[in-house]
Amino acid sequence: TKTVVDKFSIEFEKVFIELLSRRYGEKRVKATVVYNDYIQDRHHIHMNATSWLTLTEFVKYLGREGKARVDQDHEGKWWISWINRDPVLLARAEAAAKKNKHELDDREREAKRIEIQQARLKELEKDKVEDTGPVEFQRKEGQKVKLSLSLGSKPAPASFDDKAAPKSAAAPEPPPPAPAAQESAGGVAPSSDSAGSKR
Repeated sequence: TKTVVDKFSIEFEKVFIELLSRRYGEKRVKATVVYNDYIQDRHHIHMNATSWLTLTEFVKYLGREGKARVDQDHEGKWWISWINRDPVLLARAEAAAKKNKHELDDREREAKRIEIQQARLKELEKDKVEDTGPVEFQRKEGQKVKLSLSLGSKPAPASFDDKAAPKSAAAPEPPPPAPAAQESAGGVAPSSDSAGSKR
């Protein structure tokens, strides 16, 4: 009857999972290997007395219900591994996951803050370059321009003399007097006046 089948199915599943966890732990193993270990017990419940007709159906059931990790390889073989449902271990795993997420969020926030600071620094450097660029100015006709050269990072601005220079050029200064004639070997050379008096 269905009640008997359900009872055998529950007992079969319980013993199979206990064997998997005790002998293999969370190690990935072929389902057939676990089943062969299971039937070594001469008092075991036969699978044909359960609700599963084949081992494949039973393994799929365990995977579907989340009672074990199951997967199939390229050869069609089914592999199985036990899932540790210990509440203490589950709590530890959950706490570790939350801690990792919190640390990851902190790292992301710090990276974002550094990125914003770098962007601001680039803007400041750009503004500084623009401030030290060439300055255009217009000079009035005849106006004097004074330039101050400096070795500093920022050149001094050009200044203008408010007093415009006169449009007409100033009269040139007279040339300095010619040097006196070189003395001759015998004495001072006669001037033009003394030469005229001898005539």
